[in-house]
Amino acid sequence: MSISKVLEDKNLSDEEKLEVVAEIILKVRKVYGNTEKIIPVVFVDTAQGVTAFTHLSQASKVTCLRGKLAQIRTTVSETLANIPGTVSSRVEEGLLATDGMFTNITTNTSTEYL
Repeated sequence: MSISKVLEDKNLSDEEKLEVVAEIILKVRKVYGNTEKIIPVVFVDTAQGVTAFTHLSQASKVTCLRGKLAQIRTTVSETLANIPGTVSSRVEEGLLATDGMFTNITTNTSTEYL
């Protein structure tokens, strides 16, 4: 199942969505060859201020991933239009395997009390 289908699946909980997407990203990173690399966690703007992606609620993480996936789709589309002979799956792999959200998916926050 594709990442977009997982994120939109109404039969999965947010935790399940994050787990499935994390598994897909691990496969992508293995193909891309950067499983040993540490990709820094990104910070996102929230109503309460700037917060590390890993500190968001599960629902907020899913929402952020949907938005990021839309950005990646646009980048892939623009790359294909501007560079003849580009293979879309290779561009997708590179963008997903190096993204600070997709490579840092967790099903919990990194704090015990909040």
